[in-house]
Amino acid sequence: MSIWADAAVACPTCHAATTLRIARGVHGSRVPEVRAAVLARTFHRATCGGCGAALAVDRTFLYTDLERGHWVLVIAAGEVPAWPRWERAVHDSVTRGFALGSPLAEAATPRLVRVVIGAEGLREKLVLWQHGLDDGLVECAKLRLIAGQPALAAPGAALVVDAVTADGGLAVDWWPTPAGPPRQRLALTVDDLAACDRDGAALRARFPALFAGGLVALLRTGVFG
Repeated sequence: MSIWADAAVACPTCHAATTLRIARGVHGSRVPEVRAAVLARTFHRATCGGCGAALAVDRTFLYTDLERGHWVLVIAAGEVPAWPRWERAVHDSVTRGFALGSPLAEAATPRLVRVVIGAEGLREKLVLWQHGLDDGLVECAKLRLIAGQPALAAPGAALVVDAVTADGGLAVDWWPTPAGPPRQRLALTVDDLAACDRDGAALRARFPALFAGGLVALLRTGVFG
């Protein structure tokens, strides 16, 4: 079941309090409107009743969609330094709940177990998986962008996929800080993705942690400081 709580969010502009419904755990297959809200960038967002400013809440929560095989722990920006602990926790929870459960539970073990940073991190995974893309290979493809523009690898920055383009490439945003907003739009072409697919075996051998579940992000490679 999904778990929600009401929270009073103070507006950083006028300091008025707005009540926002916050998720602690969401089963996306049972509440498809949540998945739609994540993709539309309206999840955990509201408008201040005092001044009309846009409000966004950054909280740690669990997003699951067992029909699609998704089990994603979304961690708040302040939890990023502790990502190894969160990764162990999410793997342990899946093992206890599925692999060590009944045969029926084991059959329902999610295929894609991830730790992501914030709603944008969750949105990126949903966009990629919706188009059948391997997120580990996409992370490797991002290295092509960094090779061309080393400044993209500034400490605390991130490259986040925004959309799959009409020709099958990827529109990628550069976020200088987790709080955003993104500052630069870049592109990974179909040829870039095809090259990573062809080199898949070598990339898996070079970056095994990007293909083992958990935090599938260049952050764990030390590329971003």
